[in-house]
Amino acid sequence: MPRFRTNLLIRDNRPQLFAAAGATVHTRTLTDAEFAAELRNKLIEEAQEAATAPTENLTKELADVLEILQTLAAHHGISMQDVEAQMHATRAKLGGFEHRIFSESIEAPEDNETTTYHRQYPHKYPEIQE
Repeated sequence: MPRFRTNLLIRDNRPQLFAAAGATVHTRTLTDAEFAAELRNKLIEEAQEAATAPTENLTKELADVLEILQTLAAHHGISMQDVEAQMHATRAKLGGFEHRIFSESIEAPEDNETTTYHRQYPHKYPEIQE
């Protein structure tokens, strides 16, 4: 019988649903540290699915992202009210995304904190050599 390595966090009812379809899921219960790490992995997975979903599937994929966000927050003792309060505080300070502003590049003096920050992440912000 074919067997596939999956190595991923799955929803609680998936093993029973697979069993009903004639498949066997080999599982184990994660430790707290493993669970926290796998929730973060799942968040990336679900965000990538949302990012590439056709419009007709976007609601489902965003719901999956929200489910992981809620579970991740709860696992770390963070309420969704705290998450929303932080969201509103950040929006008040930095704004939202309504104006569709896209940064193509940024220039700052050599001794500027902006330059220092961006040089810490060369894979994300490659320096333009002209």
